[in-house]
Amino acid sequence: MADDETIESLAERRADFQQLARLLAQLPERDRELVALKYGAGLTNRAIADLAKMSESNVGTVLHRVTQQLRTAWEETS
Repeated sequence: MADDETIESLAERRADFQQLARLLAQLPERDRELVALKYGAGLTNRAIADLAKMSESNVGTVLHRVTQQLRTAWEETS
């Protein structure tokens, strides 16, 4: 625990992670995989396209759509 971190902030962060996990679990498997490759592994859209056998523009489109869906769902549950 960092010196400036409180129990409350840790609890809030944990709740946020749990909410995000629930939202991600509702996505189709392919979308979850693309999100994991982009934001978890830090890959570029080009690298993801090569791995997923998709076009780079399609990867970008799907990631944009999924990000928007997650943002909307987050706001609805907050």
